[in-house]
Amino acid sequence: MVEKKKRIRMAIYSEATYPFFRGGGEIFLDRFAKFFRDLGYEVTIISNKISKEEKIVEEVNGIKFYRAPPTIPPPSYYGWPRTLIGKLLFVLKKSIREFIKMFIYLYVLYKFKPHILVLNGVTATSIPSFLPGATVLKSWRIAHKLSSHTKVLLIVHAINPPRGIVLKNTLADASKADIVVCVEKWMKNFLQEKLPGKEIVWIHNGVDVRHFSFKPVTKSGNILFVGRLSEDHGLDVLLKAVSKIISEYPWIMVRVVGEGPQKKEYIELAKQLGLHHVVDFRGGVDYEDMPKEYHWAFIAVNPVKVAGIGITTLEAMSCGRIVLKSTVNGDDVIVDGVNGFLFKLGDPDSLAEKLRECLEMSEYKAEAIGKRARETVVKRFNLLDVFNRYAAIIRDLVS
Repeated sequence: MVEKKKRIRMAIYSEATYPFFRGGGEIFLDRFAKFFRDLGYEVTIISNKISKEEKIVEEVNGIKFYRAPPTIPPPSYYGWPRTLIGKLLFVLKKSIREFIKMFIYLYVLYKFKPHILVLNGVTATSIPSFLPGATVLKSWRIAHKLSSHTKVLLIVHAINPPRGIVLKNTLADASKADIVVCVEKWMKNFLQEKLPGKEIVWIHNGVDVRHFSFKPVTKSGNILFVGRLSEDHGLDVLLKAVSKIISEYPWIMVRVVGEGPQKKEYIELAKQLGLHHVVDFRGGVDYEDMPKEYHWAFIAVNPVKVAGIGITTLEAMSCGRIVLKSTVNGDDVIVDGVNGFLFKLGDPDSLAEKLRECLEMSEYKAEAIGKRARETVVKRFNLLDVFNRYAAIIRDLVS
């Protein structure tokens, strides 16, 4: 292949890395880096040191990692500092980390001389984002001015809602990238309006269909939630919906897989709703063990309160589960009643009705929907096909 004839050097710039942080973007990065390593690329990852277990510099399975200290756990999963002193220390540590990250990237530019820089998600600013000039003072942008030969590809995983500082950061990165890839179609269209003339493409999420293997669904009361325990992922919507139907279906069991800053609040909400005996908060589960969680479920619910396909939706469908997903105006993946079910975003009553419909359906219909869900993912969302599209874009950029 072309990639093997020309030894392409790829630097990936990310906020955190797998396996020390298991968000969707980090799991994507892990698979992405391994794919290009197997194609024959030289791959280096520049990221943040978020766990004390992480080494600042190490090579793992042929991929070089540089992790910028000091150690700062992601607040989106563990919560923001509550005290003023804690917040000031967080800002100080973050600023120090970003400047160290800049020097790491300068070293990588000098020593590694990458052909392509992949920004895995929108990057952080070196000083607080609300300050004037913050989006200009990004560590990669400062360092990158010294390396015009390196092409930049930005991957926008999700920005919800697309406004304020988050949007400002996204536009700042996108404007300086050679090409932008959005994993959501609506995001691609939105950015194209904001940045006319910029090359922006849509490449949706994908899953490893071999890892998330198909298993015929067995009808039961097992309901699964997988995701970050934060407001935008909507676990409260699921808990409220279950409370509306628990008297009709007392055999229901809800399993919650994930961590997040609102975990304690959701545990308390489950108690208030009388669901403490029904809901099992299992915490984080390793990627390798996730198929077992999906295979346990009869129904997988994605009550996310923002627009998006959602990687957990695709994983559950790949495993042949009955998926219930929130929506505003239709969906790019699920056709209601055909390969899954849709309910009104943020509406517990709408979700409760869909749960009733699923719990009342025949085993035969459930199996048929599960099979169609699997077929949808295999045909349209196979991770290998997704990464091959990235490979074609990068080949064109560096040729």
